Amino acid sequence: MKKFLIFILILSLLIVSEYYFFTEIFTQKRIPVIAVTGLVILICLYRLIRIFKRSILSS
Repeated sequence: MKKFLIFILILSLLIVSEYYFFTEIFTQKRIPVIAVTGLVILICLYRLIRIFKRSILSS
């Protein structure tokens, strides 16, 4: 259950950061905001891949 909650939390963070990322790219183009949200997206994707490999592929 704990792994599932962490998965949902990371997935939610990924969705929110992608929203801000695309909003900034298509409207105001503020470089610091794009850089931070891009970094958060990469970290979330990395963590989701690690969770996927540990939980789903190992069983």
